[in-house]
Amino acid sequence: MPILYKYKDGSGYYVRGTPPGANKAIVTWQIKQEGVDLLRARGYKGESIPFPGHLLKELIDRDLAYTNRSGITLLSLIHI
Repeated sequence: MPILYKYKDGSGYYVRGTPPGANKAIVTWQIKQEGVDLLRARGYKGESIPFPGHLLKELIDRDLAYTNRSGITLLSLIHI
């Protein structure tokens, strides 16, 4: 399951997780504040708390989470 983390310097948030089709590799997504707000609205209030993969897909679909095109393609996210 993806997990939301806060940068140590307090400058924002990121998500780490292992999407299906990624050979168990851990992927990091940067997340916009609107994405954090969406997770909070869905009941995920803190950091280091796992949340369902379908919410990560929603964040990606809304351009609220991104990888800067490094390490993974969107095709491997189809079944999140």
